[in-house]
Amino acid sequence: MPHNSERSATIDLDTQLLSDFIYALNIARRQLALYPPEHPQIQASSEAALAIFAKLCQFRETITLGVAPETLVFENNWLDGSNPVYRDFSHFLSALDIAAISFHSGLDAQELIQFNQILSQSWPEGEEANDIPQRLAIANITHVAVMPVNYAVFQGAEGAAQETESGLLWEDFLHGLLGEQLDPDGHAIGVADRLNSELLAEIMNSSEQGLSGKNIDYDQVISSFVAKIQGQEQQSLGAVSAEFGQLTQKLNPAMKRNFLNSTFRALRQHPQAAETLLQNFPQELLQASLHHVNSQEDNISARLVDLLGQFSTAASSDKHLTSGTSAKLPDEILQSRIDVLLLEDNHDEFLPSDYQKTLDKILTGEIRGTIEPQMARDLKNNLEKQSVEKQCCTIIFNMLHNRVDQDVENLLQDNLSELSHFFLDTGDFQALRDIYLGWSQHLYNGMAQARFLDEKVLAEHTGDVFMNLVLDSIELWGKDKYDDICAYIKEIGEPYTELLIERLANDEQMSQRKTWMKLLVELGKKGHQIIFQHLDDKRWYLIRNLLIVLGKQREAMPMKAVHQLTAHPHPKVRQEAIRILFRLNPATANRLLLKELSSGNRQSLPAAVQLAEISQDDKVLNQLHHLLQSEGHTEEDFALKKQILNTLAFLGRPESIPVLAKLLKKRGFIRSRRDKDFHQEIINHLGAYPRHASEPLLNAIINGRDRSASHLARRQIELHQVQGAPK
Repeated sequence: MPHNSERSATIDLDTQLLSDFIYALNIARRQLALYPPEHPQIQASSEAALAIFAKLCQFRETITLGVAPETLVFENNWLDGSNPVYRDFSHFLSALDIAAISFHSGLDAQELIQFNQILSQSWPEGEEANDIPQRLAIANITHVAVMPVNYAVFQGAEGAAQETESGLLWEDFLHGLLGEQLDPDGHAIGVADRLNSELLAEIMNSSEQGLSGKNIDYDQVISSFVAKIQGQEQQSLGAVSAEFGQLTQKLNPAMKRNFLNSTFRALRQHPQAAETLLQNFPQELLQASLHHVNSQEDNISARLVDLLGQFSTAASSDKHLTSGTSAKLPDEILQSRIDVLLLEDNHDEFLPSDYQKTLDKILTGEIRGTIEPQMARDLKNNLEKQSVEKQCCTIIFNMLHNRVDQDVENLLQDNLSELSHFFLDTGDFQALRDIYLGWSQHLYNGMAQARFLDEKVLAEHTGDVFMNLVLDSIELWGKDKYDDICAYIKEIGEPYTELLIERLANDEQMSQRKTWMKLLVELGKKGHQIIFQHLDDKRWYLIRNLLIVLGKQREAMPMKAVHQLTAHPHPKVRQEAIRILFRLNPATANRLLLKELSSGNRQSLPAAVQLAEISQDDKVLNQLHHLLQSEGHTEEDFALKKQILNTLAFLGRPESIPVLAKLLKKRGFIRSRRDKDFHQEIINHLGAYPRHASEPLLNAIINGRDRSASHLARRQIELHQVQGAPK
């Protein structure tokens, strides 16, 4: 039996440690977006993660996490998918096509920092995320291992003809769109006949749910398909990409729009596949895609737009030159154009290579000039410590201060919205607060062109999606960022109240509920109006918690709203309402408390006795004495009397000593075990009273015949002497 208990405790401890390790690991990874690798904060966050990992290694040598798109898996157990930390970490690893990650005993801080750096790096042209194991080997990282997603299992067997591989790839893609299952080798099962794009388009047009009657995640299916074709030979996949284009072309307008959106999102994640997929699109579809991209507000990669335009122009020019034939531009010309488009490292921007090389030299220190070496090093160190994004904010607000026209202001609003999301993602809530304050000041000083109804920045910061991400960040970043997050939320004020109350009502974890209550307390009077609207909620525990929040605030509040709750059916709600009234109107609070103590209601008495600790009213004290002396021999009676003893000891009023002495003298012919325990409880509480009132009674007990009582009384005398209780 003890063995089983020990094993259960080990499992519970292991699970909690694992959660703490994932939290710390995610924070260490995110810190790299804020600080350079040699910054002390990077070292500190990595060491914090390793301190937890060392405790985990007491139970096993290796910790392996499976990676799903929305959460993590540990030892065949799916971790909580609603946890924002697990979800954030799994999204990051899934985007790198990592299927599992293992941490081995012996991992040190430098190795963990190097590993996080490798994961955070951009991937050069021609290199895939599946090359991460090779990068780890080159960096001599031996205590962390990753297993990339093996897309080969979704293709033909090694040695088969390329046409066969691409055919199987296309067939599996069609089955995936219909919600079919894949066998262990990655091939679609469940449909005997080979599907084609025309039949599939008819099915998709007639029902967005496909044959299976289940909702199909086109984003996931298309993303998987695009990832598989990335890096394969263009010649072998020409028919597949042409089929893909024909399928898209045959879809109805609504389905085509959704399909293109999913395709462009997939290509943004896998830019190397864009060339393979787009070059065999029909010309009409390429032109329609360009029109579609131009009409969207999504931030589509500039390289992808250029690639669409390039192939569209090539197809159009070729059509005129060949009088309707399907021939394309010469391969060498087309290849040269593609090479220019795909030359740079960052697929979201286009920088001339000479300019990029110059920037690289500046950042690596490989630059020659007339500046003294020491000054150059100082300038370089200063540059590394600067946040480009923060400097952009400074420039934007300087421009706004000098007044700009409406078109420019709209563009600046877009930039501030994008920067807001950047600072949210990187955990810089001070910068986020500066944006909110700076833009608010610009709106209120009368210089803004925008109106409150159509401005974008404040609307972004107070939108439900953005605010929920901010609240998720509290758990995501941990206690180190709490003060900054709290200061930002306080600045926003009332809009957060509704979301905090909703989370307070629905969160099952006590620690989370305490966090939401603490934030509501920090909001102060800004949240009162919304809180008062929820005081008629059907859930008594929510009302009780909201009253606790109001009780911890020092701002004035309407007494009527609180007074009404003193008649609430639940005693704990009445308890908190009366507690607040003690601050607003002590006379009314004492009257209501005395009513609760005199009601005889066994369910409400415990809450009323606890509340009596803040009362100095003589009538309340006398009622406590009366309850303590009342007859009652059940376990419930004894528990209530122990609680009354605690309250009287907290009050420490000398008037209680004669009552306690009377109870100690009261002995029946047969003394029960419960009576003896009750007397011992009285003696143990005597040390809380002033010495001049309690010591005569304690000395009388010491000189009595009951040895156990004498021993307890002597200890209370010693406590008086040690604590220096007032005489």
